[in-house]
Amino acid sequence: MDDLLLVKTFTLLGGMLIITTIFSRINKAYETTTEAVITVFGVFLFFFLSLIYADQYPFNIIFVGVFSGFIGWYMGPLIAFIGEKFKFRKYLKVIGVKSQYLETIKINHFVINFLG
Repeated sequence: MDDLLLVKTFTLLGGMLIITTIFSRINKAYETTTEAVITVFGVFLFFFLSLIYADQYPFNIIFVGVFSGFIGWYMGPLIAFIGEKFKFRKYLKVIGVKSQYLETIKINHFVINFLG
């Protein structure tokens, strides 16, 4: 009996990971602010719906699947942003840039006030 519970649990977990992966591969960037707001709202809505309907069999699986899709939709732009930052830092290191910021030259305030 314990083996059946493990099989069901890991099948459900694997299915949710597959859904999350598919949706994160589809969405690489938010195109509008409305899309980002709907995504965050959808994550919370389906999280609470999956908690409320935890005992009702077909609805809990559907709500967890949609929640997983929203999480994937949310993670896609995050993964793309982190990847671009990593690639940009690697590129800067290759071309020999040590810092992204310009050094400021400190000039005596007397000279600035005198020259205007």
